[in-house]
Amino acid sequence: MSRTIVGVITTTFVIFIYGFLFWQVNALPYEALQQTSDDVAAQTMLKEHFPRSGSYYIPGRQNSEADFIKLAEQGPVGFVHIDIDGKPAFDPAVMIRGLVLNFLFVSLLAGLFKITRATEFRDFARTSLVAGAAAVLLIDGGNIVWWSAPINWQIWFSIYHFTTFVIAGHLLGIFMKTKASTIG
Repeated sequence: MSRTIVGVITTTFVIFIYGFLFWQVNALPYEALQQTSDDVAAQTMLKEHFPRSGSYYIPGRQNSEADFIKLAEQGPVGFVHIDIDGKPAFDPAVMIRGLVLNFLFVSLLAGLFKITRATEFRDFARTSLVAGAAAVLLIDGGNIVWWSAPINWQIWFSIYHFTTFVIAGHLLGIFMKTKASTIG
C-alpha cells in the first residue's frame, strides 16, 4: 500500500511538470489559435454582448426553433467561455487547482488498476493505453463532434490527455506492480 501512495504522489508531480512543459513551455499548441484584429475592440464587444461570466453557444437555444435554425445556417456559430471580470494572467491558484486535479486523476487511475487487478507492468501499460484512448475518443472527440471544436486546437488536448494517461499508467505500474516483471 505504501508503494501505491508513493507512486500516486510521485506520478502526480511528474504529470504536473509534464503539463507545465506541454502547455507553458511548448508553443506549438497555441499556433492553432486565431488572433483577433483588435483585442481591445474585441474585449469591448464581449463585455457589451455577454452580460455574465459563463459559457455561451451562439446562436442560443433560447431562440425559437425556426430562428435557431436560420441563425445557425447563416452563421457565424460560436461557443464562448467568458470571464467578464477578468483574471490574473498567471494565477498561482490555477496551479494549485491543477495539482489537486492531477492528484485526483492519478488516485482514480490507481483505483482502476486495483479494480482490474493489475499486477505486472504490462497490465498497467495496457490498461492506461486503453483507458486513455477511450477517454480521448469520448471527451476530445466529443468536443469536435458535438461542440464543433476546431480539430487543429482540439488535437492538442487529445495528445496531452492521451500522453498523460500513458505516462501516469506506466509510472504507476513501476510503483504498483506486485510480480517481478520486466518493463515491456
